[in-house]
Amino acid sequence: MKTNLLTVWAKRAVPALALAGLTLTACEKENDKPIYRAPYEKELRFNDSNADSIDMPIVQKFARDTACKHIYLTVKDDNNFTTLDAETIRLIRDDLQSKIAISNKISGRGDFFFEKGVATVADSIWFVQNGWTIRQMANHR
Repeated sequence: MKTNLLTVWAKRAVPALALAGLTLTACEKENDKPIYRAPYEKELRFNDSNADSIDMPIVQKFARDTACKHIYLTVKDDNNFTTLDAETIRLIRDDLQSKIAISNKISGRGDFFFEKGVATVADSIWFVQNGWTIRQMANHR
């Protein structure tokens, strides 16, 4: 009985190829595992001259990052919000509020210095509820 070379090759090659396919699949799945990254907190700092400088895409990037456990929108120590009027304070609140709404892991940190009576009660309460403190300075106008 004559042996067909194709049959002999098929009997040996097919199991070897199948085994190789399983090995490659296992390697690919192992590479799909997420790389462990240590948890961290991110601080995005601003002051009176760049209060709107924290870009929304940057906040969204850190909010989506599973390793990032908390994001602080932090008022720099060199802030001087005492020259702002109530409308400008309201605009700052609106900007910060839109960023905090992105994720529950975002909050404020630091001290706002406003002239006494300029910030509305509602704005002051919102800032405090979201992690900032309000320091009132005596009117200098």
